[in-house]
Amino acid sequence: MSIVLLIIITAILSATQVAYATPASSPFLTVDRTLDISKGGVITVKDIYHLRNNDTDPISEFTIYLEKDLLTRMDLMSASSGNQPLSTNITPDATGNYSLIHVTFSHAVDPGTDYVFNMTYVYSLLVRGISSGTYGAYMYIYPRLPFAAVNCSVTIVMPETTTLTTLDNASYSLDNVSFTPITYSPRWVYNKIIAPLVPLSNTTQAIFFKANVMQMFYVGSIDRSIALDQFGRIFVSDSYNMMYLDYTSTSTIDLNLLEGRTNVNASDSLGNLKVVSVFGNATVNYATVSFRYYLQTYENVSFTVNYQIPANKYLSKVGTSDRYRLNITLYPSLNWTIRDAAVKISLPEGGDYVASAVHPQTIQKTYLQTVVEYLLPIGAAMNNSATILDYDYAILWSAFRPTLWAGLTIAALGGVVLIARRRKNENPVEAEALPLDDLKEFVDLYDEKNALLDELEEAEEEEKRGVLRKEDRKRMKIVEAQLGTLSKKIGELKPEIRSASTQHANALKRMEVAEADMAAAKDSLKKVDAQIRAGQISREAYEKLKRTYQKRIGSAKGVVDSAIITFKEEVEAF
Repeated sequence: MSIVLLIIITAILSATQVAYATPASSPFLTVDRTLDISKGGVITVKDIYHLRNNDTDPISEFTIYLEKDLLTRMDLMSASSGNQPLSTNITPDATGNYSLIHVTFSHAVDPGTDYVFNMTYVYSLLVRGISSGTYGAYMYIYPRLPFAAVNCSVTIVMPETTTLTTLDNASYSLDNVSFTPITYSPRWVYNKIIAPLVPLSNTTQAIFFKANVMQMFYVGSIDRSIALDQFGRIFVSDSYNMMYLDYTSTSTIDLNLLEGRTNVNASDSLGNLKVVSVFGNATVNYATVSFRYYLQTYENVSFTVNYQIPANKYLSKVGTSDRYRLNITLYPSLNWTIRDAAVKISLPEGGDYVASAVHPQTIQKTYLQTVVEYLLPIGAAMNNSATILDYDYAILWSAFRPTLWAGLTIAALGGVVLIARRRKNENPVEAEALPLDDLKEFVDLYDEKNALLDELEEAEEEEKRGVLRKEDRKRMKIVEAQLGTLSKKIGELKPEIRSASTQHANALKRMEVAEADMAAAKDSLKKVDAQIRAGQISREAYEKLKRTYQKRIGSAKGVVDSAIITFKEEVEAF
């Protein structure tokens, strides 16, 4: 299905031919294009335009055509000449089939003079799994320009451990032009020079390649917390919320960490996760985290990675004053585009914010601590965005801090004694009574719900074996209706129990998280059941996945049962 979709998309785009006017005197133009496909499925396109003005009038703007559907997959676009950013403006063309990217030069290019500028685009959701080990992406192989270029050099950089291919593995042919493999260290690089590149090149193509695992994720959000303490230590915590997009299931993920990381650990809502390996050198630092179960396509996962980094690498003293400078990467360097991201930097207690190279969104200052928060746009992680933050901190604060806390403790105790004396003759206020009737009803409803769920699961097993009777099917519908009614009643009781105490609220939260995880695992189990019946996965893979999901269901059920038992004991005690 994915192959057909890619071919149809490519055919539609290839069939779209529009006549555009060519300038009377076109500039002398050469283009160098690099298509870099990351392991996470993000495509970064970098174009270098070398232009000479052959006209009699100056040139101050350049126009590039972009197929409009690609615009919806574009996460980032930038233009520059040297180190100077260039302004861009996007408008639809007259046909509505394309978008026009208008690039305004930093200065007018006079006749007979040269000008060099760069365009960078970052795309996501263009790569998809075709079958196990085979992937495809549709992309402009060449830029679409209103006039001819003398030549266009196209370089395709493949993800690690992948090779360019066609569906029949016969050649590296794209658009009837063979690409030549030129290097492999550690990624395959292919190149082809087109001379000339004709105006409005019809070059949207499906790129097929082979890979073991791509680890393609859609990163909904990431929150990075960087905390500095009074002893000069720096702690980092990265919380991810992601959706898995790959065709092949996976149980691990590789994450880039800041250099010098130590004490790496990971966790999710149910507890600690296993960190399989941690690797680092002068250029690469990453950890491999193992999930509780195999992720299937379009399955969500949330987790946190914590570690410590050395202060002497990221923190320095400014002059002879009490001023310090933090030079650090705001976002993890990822293979994926981040949709929603935030970074909070907590200064050591007693530290005062001075300035930052990147303007923060908020600065929250309390009596003892200052927290600086940054919100950067989509695509920031692809640029490996960093900042320099200056703050003032008196070194004597760490020595003064215990005395301060002792003073605050004494003051608090004095306040408690004073309040107690004032209230000695006042009528005591009755504590809110535990809703034991509600708690008992909650427990009874849960017992009834669990009994119905067991009955429903037994009927579903019989249905899979093909031995479910007609009257049992009617009973299943009645049970499903009863479960809906019970769930509504249980939901109405939760606010009362949650408000009784922190312990009750925490128990309910653990139950809700476990139930959500149990439901997701059951859905995943149904998917692999369907896959084995359709012959899409091997028996060995099926048995492994089945054991994983059943173990996950059992663990979540244990959390729920434990909370219910605690509630029952509380009811019986009264």
